[in-house]
Order: sequence, then C-alpha cells, then structure tokens
Amino acid sequence: MGERSTGGLGGASEGPLSRAAARTLYNLADVLAERAGDRRVDVTPYVIQQIRWSGVGAARRVWLLLTVLEWWPVLSFSGPGRFSWQPRAARRRALERFPRHAPLGATLACLSEWVLEAHADAAVRDSSETATDAYSPGA
Repeated sequence: MGERSTGGLGGASEGPLSRAAARTLYNLADVLAERAGDRRVDVTPYVIQQIRWSGVGAARRVWLLLTVLEWWPVLSFSGPGRFSWQPRAARRRALERFPRHAPLGATLACLSEWVLEAHADAAVRDSSETATDAYSPGA
C-alpha cells in the first residue's frame, strides 16, 4: 500500500513540518511575536503538539492555510514575493489583508492562538526558572 500524505505536516520519519510549512509558520510567528512582547520563541513544538491533538483534519487545514498564506502576497498582487521572503512590516500588512472567512480565517485564528499560547507558555517557564534560580536552599 502507498503511504498517506500528511499534507506537508510530515510523519515521524519526515519531521513534524515540511521545510516550506515550517518556514511559513516561523515567519507568521515572527509577525505575531509583536503582540507577545517581541521575544523569540520556537513555537513549532507547541504548535505541532496542538495539531496532533486536534487530528488529521486540523493538520490538513493548517497545511492549506500555511500554503495559501505563503503565496498570498503573490496571489493578491500585494507584494513582490512570497510571505516568508518579505520583511516583517510587509508580512504584517499581508497578514492584515489575509481573508478572514471560513475555513482559512478560522484556521488562522486557531493557529494564531496556538502561537500566542506558545509565547505565554515560554514566558511562564522562563519566570519559573528565574524564580527557581533565585531560590537557594540554606541561604
């Protein structure tokens, strides 16, 4: 039997995301990082975990969203190239003009929420590590 396609969200042997999908996710997260305090966080593990928990349908919707988002500036004639190859300000404008109707709009909202949750999770981990480092028994 042939192998099933996971829509660019590779299996264990391929890695969690295709390189193209990971690049688009990284650049989407970079734009959304402005809302989360502009710190660099690797959101991929958290997003992959959420996709896996959400099932195959969610994985396909995320793949479709990342593919369309990557080509949105070209398809909408709003930019000289693909989403990931543009500066942050141009990516922000492209994201603001991205259609918000179903199913892409709902998937974008969900993916954006996961990215922001990953930032919040990283901030909580950092603050708990700082608190742990500051506590020294016997001092």
